[in-house]
Amino acid sequence: MEQGEATTVPAATTDASAVDQTSASTSAEDMATGPPPRTEFYSLEVLHTIKTAQMQHGLRHEDHQRYRQYCTRRLRRVRKSLHFKHGKGKYVKKSINHRYANDPRFLLIPLYSAERAWSYAMEKKEDAENPRAKFGMGARLKKAQHWAAELLSLCNHIADDKTKLEAEAYSAWMSANFLLYHEQWADARDKFSLARRIYDQLGVVGHVEQQEEFKQRVREIDPSIRFCTYNLNVAGGAGDQESTLSELRGDAHNAASAVLQAQLDKVMADVRKKQSETMREISWGGKTISVKADKAREHILAAQEQIFEIEKTNNIDAKVPLYDHLLYCYTEALNAIRDDIRASQAKPQFADKKNVKQEVHEENLKPLTAYVTYQKVWRSIERDLLLAHSLATQLDPLSGSTEAEKVSAEKEKTQEKEGESDSTTVSQSARSGRTPKAKEIVKLYDVVLQNLEEVQRLRIEDVFSKECAALKLGLVAFRAYFVGLWYVQGSKWHEAINIFHRVERHVDAAAAHLKALPSSNNSLTLRIPPDTPLATALAQFKANARAKSYAAQAQALLAALPGATTPTASQASAAGTGQSVALVDALDSYEGGARAVEQGRLIDFPPTLIPVAAKPILFDLALDAITFPDLESRKKAKSFFRFW
Repeated sequence: MEQGEATTVPAATTDASAVDQTSASTSAEDMATGPPPRTEFYSLEVLHTIKTAQMQHGLRHEDHQRYRQYCTRRLRRVRKSLHFKHGKGKYVKKSINHRYANDPRFLLIPLYSAERAWSYAMEKKEDAENPRAKFGMGARLKKAQHWAAELLSLCNHIADDKTKLEAEAYSAWMSANFLLYHEQWADARDKFSLARRIYDQLGVVGHVEQQEEFKQRVREIDPSIRFCTYNLNVAGGAGDQESTLSELRGDAHNAASAVLQAQLDKVMADVRKKQSETMREISWGGKTISVKADKAREHILAAQEQIFEIEKTNNIDAKVPLYDHLLYCYTEALNAIRDDIRASQAKPQFADKKNVKQEVHEENLKPLTAYVTYQKVWRSIERDLLLAHSLATQLDPLSGSTEAEKVSAEKEKTQEKEGESDSTTVSQSARSGRTPKAKEIVKLYDVVLQNLEEVQRLRIEDVFSKECAALKLGLVAFRAYFVGLWYVQGSKWHEAINIFHRVERHVDAAAAHLKALPSSNNSLTLRIPPDTPLATALAQFKANARAKSYAAQAQALLAALPGATTPTASQASAAGTGQSVALVDALDSYEGGARAVEQGRLIDFPPTLIPVAAKPILFDLALDAITFPDLESRKKAKSFFRFW
């Protein structure tokens, strides 16, 4: 008999007294003959069972405590239905004997025991305030590994071949998590590779849902294998450790591997700490700035990591939260520098005097403060320009696109028709149902212009000042363009015409400043999201402003004709932005109706709400015209004794 099988001889049809017997009290006849040879093997979809339970009981929202409690309740119900409880009153440990396991539900006992231990380990991992939590996490992972091995041992005797393969992959995956926690990289990689190989083979059989579950598990395992390989190669020296870890951490987050995510966060912190020890200087504006504040150095490195992630991402919706975290890193760096200055001011024994060392220290921190402030403001400008470009593309497709973007948009439309559209290149905000207003974009450009003035105060180099002057004129032209669209949306045609003419003058002034700059200058300040040269963007906006000016003149002439009706707000907005209105609102316009039919926009749904009277006044008016019958005859006669 194997280990852990000599305590009980359970059976689903035995009563409570029979279940409480141990192998020591088994009769000699049973020991000699044993159960008959097994002719029926059970089947259990291991991965489907645990994935379904996880999604329905907490892990959809990363609630490991709820899932652990569910596993406990599920185990109790299974044991009770099998009459396989641990005694009454006094606890008596019982192990499953495969020779007497005559019900497929016996396979659920080690499976849910492993899942309960694993979920408890993940719950311990989230308890960062408790310093002893990591030891409890290791103990629970070891218990989960033990129960997964028990499941494999039981399946080897009573389950079919497919269940055996799933149990082997599950046991290898659980063992790999335990080895990964203890940083045994080689053994963990071997176990992960074994699990991946089995799941990859199982992914080609069964129905579509089963294949997708196996493929999803393979995608979850791949980052773990790469992480183990990375750690095995670190001893020999790695090239770009931080970029590799950033990619691995992104894959681990997508695969929802909690153990791998914890290990990656730990290694990323170690790598950033090592880099912070070696980074002592920063080159900025032709000057070398010393970085002596340790906390500020760590936050600057974290910001550089976010910049790398932003440059690697093509989706606008994915860039916005990265920019938010980047600005948070620079804010924390500024707070660390200010704390360092306060600490140095509190060191002298006399508060009204400063020693030479303190003054030198504060003077060294001033350039670092200017650098961090500049980076924070400049990245804020980039984020606001990115948001303005996204809104402008929705409001006016011409204002936010160049020729290259139009070609790529045509390719994306073709791919969508063929079912091959890439979600990383198409912004979700561009597909939203609400059309933004021009004044929202104008406010963004106001903020950008204010931040640009602050940037000019921080850097006073001659070339940079000329770049900022050209960029400022270009941004003023862009802002004026959307102010013109704002007037178009309000059907103020003459004001819009004047604004569009002003846009052309601002563009010409910005182009003149660009020509005065050195031709070899490729500064980032001369590019507009999404990575468009400023000269190209200016030419595009000038052409658009001229087209909008002609359209506004035509609308002004139509409005001046006798008998002309004032267009509705939706029609005015469509006339100024090139968008169509619904066919039901453009029945009197040939161009508007043709454009609506071409785009398939017959009605607006949901329809626009119209204010109506809350209470009809029909009954109040009819009251005066109603003649009521005479009811005097029905009145009771007055009695003489009424007041007695």
